[in-house]
Amino acid sequence: MWRILVVSDSHGRDENVYKAMEQAGEFDNFIHLGDVGTGYREMQNRAGGRGYIVRGNCDYDYELQTEVRPYFGPHKIFATHGHMYGVSGGLNVLRFKALSAGCNIALYGHTHVPVISAPEIDTPLVAGAKCKNDENTLLIYEGSLTESDVIIINPGSVSLPRQEGILRTYAILELGEDKSVKCEIKVLK
Repeated sequence: MWRILVVSDSHGRDENVYKAMEQAGEFDNFIHLGDVGTGYREMQNRAGGRGYIVRGNCDYDYELQTEVRPYFGPHKIFATHGHMYGVSGGLNVLRFKALSAGCNIALYGHTHVPVISAPEIDTPLVAGAKCKNDENTLLIYEGSLTESDVIIINPGSVSLPRQEGILRTYAILELGEDKSVKCEIKVLK
């Protein structure tokens, strides 16, 4: 089992990323989905060097890549900020890009709104009053990978949220050797 902390859109407010790291507890890897600011090297250090950070539309350090494709056993992830795939207007372009890259999980940011979309869910889960599970968790998804579709996740923003309730959020992704996937969108306290 791999436990991955996923954050996005910190916009230079590094202390919120560090709070998420502390609040998340033990994790095996770290992914920041862009609009990070200049403190990404320190984030990488605090994550024990285990992690990936992509460049967002507000990042100007070209040392960062616009997408990464980490593998965790049977789980192939396509991680990007999302602005280059039109995520503000829908997820189809991102879904197609992930599928064409051979990935079965797509992670994106940019919109600052937590979302989970999976093949067996008719309408993507978007954080709001109707999806709230408890005071610490906004969304939960549990399922398994498929060969022909993609699970798409946006952790929201750890600094500048835009969803109903305006809560800063991050995601914990648990990936099993048996192709199981669990994702929790958590509230940053």
